[in-house]
Amino acid sequence: MLRRLATSLVLVLAVAAPSAPAATSLGDFQLTYYWFAAESGFVGQKVSAPGIAGTYAEDFLYSARGVPMEGTGTAAESGAHVHYAGTNGGFWVNKAGGKTVPGRNGWSNGSPYWRDGGWRNASGGVTFQRADGSWVNGKGVGTKPRPYHDIFGPGAGTDVTEWRSIATDLSVIPRGTSVYVPRLAGSPAHGCFRADDTGGAIIGKHIDVFIPQTTLTGLPTSSQVQTLGPGEACPPLTGPKAVKGVALRYVAEARERDFHGSRIAVPGLALRARADFLFGAKGATMRGGGLLPARRRIVLVDRGGWWVNARGRRTDRKADGTWTHGLPVWREGGWRNRRGAPTYLRPSGSWSNGRGVRLHRYHDRFRLARDDERVPWQAVAAPSAIAPRGARVAVSGLVSTGCLFVDRTLRHAPGALEILVPHGADLTGLPRTADITVLPSDTPCVE
Repeated sequence: MLRRLATSLVLVLAVAAPSAPAATSLGDFQLTYYWFAAESGFVGQKVSAPGIAGTYAEDFLYSARGVPMEGTGTAAESGAHVHYAGTNGGFWVNKAGGKTVPGRNGWSNGSPYWRDGGWRNASGGVTFQRADGSWVNGKGVGTKPRPYHDIFGPGAGTDVTEWRSIATDLSVIPRGTSVYVPRLAGSPAHGCFRADDTGGAIIGKHIDVFIPQTTLTGLPTSSQVQTLGPGEACPPLTGPKAVKGVALRYVAEARERDFHGSRIAVPGLALRARADFLFGAKGATMRGGGLLPARRRIVLVDRGGWWVNARGRRTDRKADGTWTHGLPVWREGGWRNRRGAPTYLRPSGSWSNGRGVRLHRYHDRFRLARDDERVPWQAVAAPSAIAPRGARVAVSGLVSTGCLFVDRTLRHAPGALEILVPHGADLTGLPRTADITVLPSDTPCVE
């Protein structure tokens, strides 16, 4: 294993390094926003639906605020996801009950309100019963509701990540395309998104951004949109940038073999791994990934949860690197003992911190890493103000076979880089501050 030593050798930019490919502007787009619909916010009576077990609030399943418009919803009682799986001839209607169809210039007959089935009142408008038996828009006429034609399925329909995924018209922006939206540069995504989803109402120059439901305040409704080439930095980097006096931190890769909890299912993968390796404060979630046996690496793809301290209370990292309620010990999921503190089961059957009495659901997910992803001495986390994701970084005083690759955004340390190193690496004599050169992703740097 290659060991990096402190040295006076400086990585220098090749004299005639090619410039980065320019991002391609597609002009102005309409911006809308979507999220997983939460059944807890709906009031309709419980009904069953094709493709999924159990019953759910009718407006959760069939209204324009619910699953058919958002794509996926979260059940109130179980916390499980259900998704919209299509229709056998169904369509949207407005509140008056008239059919309305999406197009490039909006909806043909006003905003959608409901799917074509269900109850109608005496004037033909949409109505439905609340859980208490009262009617929302007048009593329904007839002996039974109109049949629905929509189909649902268990789980999330598409693998999407908040402040990362967008839905697009695939004929305009193909699935998997990296996109930069300048007017969202101040968002948690820093303007950088990926086309992961699509939808029947997403037509032409229109993107729908997947966000947490609680953040819809003052967001822009239009912006220029740029598509990025493979490996191109986001935000787009047009040339080298020198930054002096950057703090360097070295973070050891988490290895499952160094942990001692029982194995549990890895969210997002058909694998099992030790619970403390996945969700403890020294494990894969904190480090963005980790190493399984047989040199298989996993990477974190969805930080849907939060950290808790030793008492089980939520604690969040502040901008200066400290924590709001003390150091974290675990993610918000997993077992809690009778005092509410985190605990986990060992292979011997004993508990790490008292017997678990309540099991919480995890919200973080993983996937298998690519061969060049989250590799020690190659991967680095950086604040977006210093180096965007996808950029390469040449570090003075650090011998390297090439530039470090920025694969994570560092939000709590505005003037630092976190370099991933192998477990047990000798860090003696390595620099703690350095001058760096930030390069576009396709620009070589040489020793």
